[in-house]
Amino acid sequence: MKSLTITERLGLAREVFEACRLGAESFREDNIGASLSYLMGAILDNLQPGFMFFHDRESDDEVFLKLLLELFEPHHRVWQFVEILGDDGESLPHPEITLKMLVAGHDANGKPDIWFGRLKTTEGDVKNGFHYDQAIALAKADGYEGSFVPMDEDDAPQSLLDLFDWSSPTITHIRPLTKVLVLF
Repeated sequence: MKSLTITERLGLAREVFEACRLGAESFREDNIGASLSYLMGAILDNLQPGFMFFHDRESDDEVFLKLLLELFEPHHRVWQFVEILGDDGESLPHPEITLKMLVAGHDANGKPDIWFGRLKTTEGDVKNGFHYDQAIALAKADGYEGSFVPMDEDDAPQSLLDLFDWSSPTITHIRPLTKVLVLF
């Protein structure tokens, strides 16, 4: 991992803070202030990776992780400072799988439409539903808006999946996510 200069780290910290400020309802209401503080400290001190734990899908750290997933692409520099750990405290090299994903929503003109793509993820992420969050974030990045209904190849009707040319979308890698996230 490339070590960032102090100027790059200051720029990244500002970018992450501003994105979170604009992307969250409120640091207090979303309970992400502490998690954001730990991440800022990791970035400014150049701790790669830093550490923070979340224990279930309803924890405050999980809310922060979902926000980061919505705001930053999988290869963004912020992920240098985030490590995902398993129950035993070890980094998790989960076997990757590729899923066909659909997201029903509205296009930029407000007309109903379906985003489709192939996502590379892990079975743990699928079990926790993170692949749905990432598919929605990718649909938003492609200009889709409104309420979303995400579906993977296991819960979408086969007749709907058959309508798409699955050789055309590129495969998007989802950063592996599991039960414990670590930031410091």
